[in-house]
Amino acid sequence: VEPWRGVLVRLTDKLSRIQSIVEAGGESRVTSETTWDTLADAVNYICILGGLVAEIIGLPEDLPRT
Repeated sequence: VEPWRGVLVRLTDKLSRIQSIVEAGGESRVTSETTWDTLADAVNYICILGGLVAEIIGLPEDLPRT
């Protein structure tokens, strides 16, 4: 499995978990992970995915570079 596909699967898992938490009024079935932990994980997966996509298709031409 390509790494970007694996990250998409994990991101989808996190987004589903966030949806479940919100629909349950804030109650999480995963007691070892807070809602904010889940949100932070989703953000991190998006960042990882951005790096992987950049490796495959390159960065946009108009992206500021430092």
